[in-house]
Amino acid sequence: MQLPWIIGPPLGRAWLALVPAGEGREQVAGTISLRASGDGCDDLRRLFVRPAFRRCGVGVALVLAAIAAVPGRTLRAEVPVTLHQAVSVLRRAGFQATPPWHAIPSAWGPTQFLVLSNPAL
Repeated sequence: MQLPWIIGPPLGRAWLALVPAGEGREQVAGTISLRASGDGCDDLRRLFVRPAFRRCGVGVALVLAAIAAVPGRTLRAEVPVTLHQAVSVLRRAGFQATPPWHAIPSAWGPTQFLVLSNPAL
């Protein structure tokens, strides 16, 4: 599957968390993407950690990698309120609740809007 309009260069990028799978192979433990929104912010998107690797620090590591990639920029995230672990990971990384920045209803139901003012490193 290709998502160039969402996460492809030059406006976006993506990360994979890889873990050893034995015999010199690796498997994907999780993923996250970042997309420039055009209004001076970057949108954190598609944070996903496979169930076997949750509560192992993979989600936090992915979020911190995305934060480090855009020093000095504000990051935003929209997360369905039912995804408690994702909201928790973002809050641990410093994201705070914020009013919605758009009025488009989410297909996933009620959504938590979060923002991080990312200081320059």
